[in-house]
Amino acid sequence: MGNITHYINKYGNLTFGELAFNEIDNVILSTIAYINFDSIIEKNKTIRLEEAAKSYFKKNNKKDVLKNVLCVQIASKILKYVAEERRFKDLVLSNYDYKSSGDYQFSALFIDLDEKSTYIAFEGTDDLISGWKEDMALSYEFPVIAQKEAISYINSKISWTSKRNYILGGHSKGGNLALVAGMYANPFIRKKIIQIISNDGPGLREKQINSRQFKRVKHLYELVVPNYSVVGLLLNQPENPRVISSTKTGIMAHNVLTWEVLDNHFIDAKLSKFSKNVDKIITQWISSYSDEEKKELVMQIFSIFNRAKIKSLLDIKASKIPSVIRIVKESTKLDKKSKKAINDLINLTIDHFKDDVKSHIKI
Repeated sequence: MGNITHYINKYGNLTFGELAFNEIDNVILSTIAYINFDSIIEKNKTIRLEEAAKSYFKKNNKKDVLKNVLCVQIASKILKYVAEERRFKDLVLSNYDYKSSGDYQFSALFIDLDEKSTYIAFEGTDDLISGWKEDMALSYEFPVIAQKEAISYINSKISWTSKRNYILGGHSKGGNLALVAGMYANPFIRKKIIQIISNDGPGLREKQINSRQFKRVKHLYELVVPNYSVVGLLLNQPENPRVISSTKTGIMAHNVLTWEVLDNHFIDAKLSKFSKNVDKIITQWISSYSDEEKKELVMQIFSIFNRAKIKSLLDIKASKIPSVIRIVKESTKLDKKSKKAINDLINLTIDHFKDDVKSHIKI
């Protein structure tokens, strides 16, 4: 057993004509969307992946890469692995678009697999808490700004006269954007989409999961989640996602390099008790409030993270838990239901740090 890098080492010399595009290729290409290709992929021009990688690493040395958030470090590592491999180096990149503000982030690009097929990769949420705040906004707002950008992107970048087939994919929030873009693609463009893949990406609000827009692409949609998924279980998803094995537990299973590989496929697994409990807690919390109440509570929760000096996922560790508990206790704007939900989530987190934290502290 290995991970994505083992797959690249074993099959990197085979073209897509020799070994068909598969679920691991999908994850590899979805991570490429985290790379900042600004000034590398020029407007209305194309560039080979190998050339784009050389330009990227010329601008960003090892120290620069390590200064980035974890998802960018992971994407950079994968890009370095694939850049010189026969399977990937000649893939053609184009239509790179990046937009961001304090409220949202959006990025996407085209990756031509061959003469007939293109993978469109949508960037996911980074490891910063500010990015996760936008993910939580999906529970009370549709469409959020990034979803609007994804819809506009696909409808403006794919030509009605194109004879290519398109696969839409992304990791984390990028998986959600791929799905929403497919749902609201122009009918002429939607006919060209042959697959939509969400790699541990959040789902949809109840209204959208029951909409005709979702139903018309449901047969194209596949959700891949690690057995310790958190993000991929947010909101409403179709039943029976593809569950695969991760070497990590809790939120760190979101890292694609922890997903276990055997030959040219991921290893099947069953959803963990941890994920089922998180899903239950979040589902109950979401169903208990109106959209306005959810918005206010999300603002409160991220205010708590800010006061606890938690800026990224890597900060959510045992040493920070007592601070979070104290701030939640002091909060006068959180009602009993919200405090209970946060308490339950903290207790689940403590379970994964039980060597450092010996008892569950009730709010």
